Amino acid sequence: MVQAVENWACVAGRVVSLRDTEPAPGVDAAVFAILSIAVERVSAVEGFRNLLTDFPGTTIAVRVRRAQIANIGSLVGRSFRVPVAVAGPATLFVHPGWTAASGSPLCP
Repeated sequence: MVQAVENWACVAGRVVSLRDTEPAPGVDAAVFAILSIAVERVSAVEGFRNLLTDFPGTTIAVRVRRAQIANIGSLVGRSFRVPVAVAGPATLFVHPGWTAASGSPLCP
């Protein structure tokens, strides 16, 4: 069995799109959405491995809870600093403590 590595990175970039999540086992599409971010910079979060060092200049698709982006208006075109973790080969997700309205202490 492969052990998961606890990892977080601060991704600074511009939101390219927001769409419904793809159907997947254990994923409630009513709870999650996919945020596509054009990555400008990636910085480490103190105390955690940074698995996203090679991602500046790319666009990533990140799973986010809809409650984290609620009541913020259109996100497309806006820039944010978002704490992101790698959960699997093609699965990235936003830290549950981040919101589009107030950000996160992980990425000051």
